[in-house]
Amino acid sequence: VTDSTGAKVHIPAEPKRIVFLNASNLEIFTSIGGKAVGRPTSTSYPDDIKESIKDIPEVGMIHAPNLEKIMSLKPDLVVGTNVPFHVMLRKPLEMAGVPLYLNMINSLPAEKRKLPPSVRR
Repeated sequence: VTDSTGAKVHIPAEPKRIVFLNASNLEIFTSIGGKAVGRPTSTSYPDDIKESIKDIPEVGMIHAPNLEKIMSLKPDLVVGTNVPFHVMLRKPLEMAGVPLYLNMINSLPAEKRKLPPSVRR
């Protein structure tokens, strides 16, 4: 797939260990029944998902993701947004064989259409 930076990203057919770098992407994924292994440190989660994500390890603030923490979770996919502090993770993640998908969030229906069929619910 092509992400919002124009990069071609090979997303595993059925990713099982997804780390999210921003709250909005995690909220969308959680709303369709997805389970993440890593999440951003944030106080802006809506009440309806706070309980379901409380045990997911944090990987740093949106503007300061912690690469060591991300890698310790052994992700097979990392999802963030098209901002400099996420873009800068592309090279180190790529060197470790971990795809980084960056998007810009427009609307829930539009984002669901972008997801691979294996994670769309």
